[in-house]
Amino acid sequence: MAELRRALGLLDATMVNVGVMIGSAVFLAASDVARAFPNPALQLGTWVVAALFSLAGALTIAELGAALPEAGGLYVYLRRAFGPFWGFLYGWALFAVIQTAAIAAVAVAFASYFGHFVPLSPAGAQLVAIGAIAGLTAVNVLGVREGVVTQNVVTFAKMAVVLGLVVLASPPAPGRRPSSLRRRRRPPRDSPRSEGRWSDRCSRSTAGSRSATWAAR
Repeated sequence: MAELRRALGLLDATMVNVGVMIGSAVFLAASDVARAFPNPALQLGTWVVAALFSLAGALTIAELGAALPEAGGLYVYLRRAFGPFWGFLYGWALFAVIQTAAIAAVAVAFASYFGHFVPLSPAGAQLVAIGAIAGLTAVNVLGVREGVVTQNVVTFAKMAVVLGLVVLASPPAPGRRPSSLRRRRRPPRDSPRSEGRWSDRCSRSTAGSRSATWAAR
């Protein structure tokens, strides 16, 4: 029986798993979580609980993969645990519903983000989503290396965006105010700019006192 070609290295396999974990839904769900929980502590707690569930699932799949080193993923585990029928049913459900819906959701998210840079009509957004699916399908058809290189580039880009958001959202250093809250220093009295402002104020006050005197008369 022919075996699958081992073409992925440690970095490639790591980036595949990181790319699966940091999906497009992370950027879409953040606003929904913030609307549901206005308190930042509750928001962070929600993400921590979700991370624990994800970690438990990852450790479970890793243990099963080490115990059953066969190609097929969850299909193999369900077939061995519950019988061929449930493995067969999961395989068709993955093909017809689970993976198909996930790909469509990611494509729609990509079109939504793309619409922030290029204005798109509803029909244009659908065409962009279809084009993204067709383009990535063509890359994976070309070969495993082409697909994994694309996966690595996209994953590194998502990691850079996440780190950038963390840096932008981090509080300023103690004792240092943001640039928007800093007070502007007044120029010294003997500078030309301050002299011009002082003469303007003096002329305005003199004109105001003269108009008040004429009004009293």
